[in-house]
Amino acid sequence: MALSRITIWISGQVLTAAALNGEVNNILNNPISLISPTTGAINFNLQAHTNLLPSVITGSSGASTNVLQLSAGLVPIWAAQSGSNPGQGSRVAGLVGSVTSSFAATFTVQQAVLQTTTPATGIPANSFVFGSTAAFTVTVTTSGGQAPGPSAGGRDQAGAFTSSGQFVNFYLISTGNASTSPAGIASLAAPPTGPALPTSYSAWAYLGSYFYTTLQTFNSGRQTGGLYTGTTAATPLAYSSGNTATTGVNTVSLSTVAPVTAGTLFSIWRVGTAHTGPYSAVCRVQLSSGVDAEILAIDNANTLSPTSTQNSKQIPFTFSQTSGQNIFYAVDSSNEYVGVDVTGYRVANGDAA
Repeated sequence: MALSRITIWISGQVLTAAALNGEVNNILNNPISLISPTTGAINFNLQAHTNLLPSVITGSSGASTNVLQLSAGLVPIWAAQSGSNPGQGSRVAGLVGSVTSSFAATFTVQQAVLQTTTPATGIPANSFVFGSTAAFTVTVTTSGGQAPGPSAGGRDQAGAFTSSGQFVNFYLISTGNASTSPAGIASLAAPPTGPALPTSYSAWAYLGSYFYTTLQTFNSGRQTGGLYTGTTAATPLAYSSGNTATTGVNTVSLSTVAPVTAGTLFSIWRVGTAHTGPYSAVCRVQLSSGVDAEILAIDNANTLSPTSTQNSKQIPFTFSQTSGQNIFYAVDSSNEYVGVDVTGYRVANGDAA
């Protein structure tokens, strides 16, 4: 309460009309000062307060793009829009990309939600919508080490990516909420870490991950939404030639085929026999050792040579990264041949296409 008395009455003092009117008018003419600031909590439970516009609300402790949320103790606090807050994190929609066997990847997106990488301490990153259909290219031979730092359209580190073979992650990057010009960058850092950003760039959205081979080239392919496949439907990302399987559990390593960001793997399995003539063959495809994901039981299977495509079956299934980027299979007889083509995988970039 900021309103004070005009007159302090003492014992025996005569109350005049002017003094009384002055005290009443002081209240009537200064109603806000009478109630603001309040000397205690106001309970609004039984009254409706209308016509309060959001535009007139100010918060001295908040920041631009913050939202009001409840903390664990149900105390309202200002927080950025992401993670467990009402923000969207990062995701893309309408993504189309192509990766050449040399050094470049080209992308277009219909829309993207980007997240910043420099939020306030303890508060998740902000998010904003970015809309541009312009194509942009990322070339991994463009160094990201020259001053003042990483380069848009190149990699986010000075040295070349190692030639021992690893997955490179591609990102859409932006200079901020009002930007309409897309750019990209390549990084060894996978989500949720994100790339190191060039000067003036403040936000990123994950696009996809591709294997960079020992010859410093990519497994060429194309991406639609979150799905990455070989250049053509007939070109698998990896081919494991038919071989005489051993009984028990056999391991197929996908460490050079599917990244840790892959959630669904698409594959074609081939099952046959080393026998001449009809033979029943059974192969149990497993995500983790001993747990069947798919059972291929083929009666009257023909002889399967190491390069044969007979008795094949396409299997899309959820790929578990907890098994060290491996999938497994088990056969009933050592006389069986088993081969697998990995035709594609889907990454978690938010695009359902």
